[in-house]
Amino acid sequence: IRRPPRSTPKPSSAASDVYKRQDKKSIALGLIFQSKSRTLNDDEIDEYMLKINQLILKEMNLIIR
Repeated sequence: IRRPPRSTPKPSSAASDVYKRQDKKSIALGLIFQSKSRTLNDDEIDEYMLKINQLILKEMNLIIR
């Protein structure tokens, strides 16, 4: 994984809800994207979300609903 430049905002996250049923578990995540120097636009957030979703699917073998 390539490290982003220093000016790239880092999201913070927290599991806000965990639901277990039989052999499956659902987890709701809340993400906050911030930059110390400017307001982020929708296209930037969409790009970060796409990368996060791709990593979840590839590296963690999870299902995104």
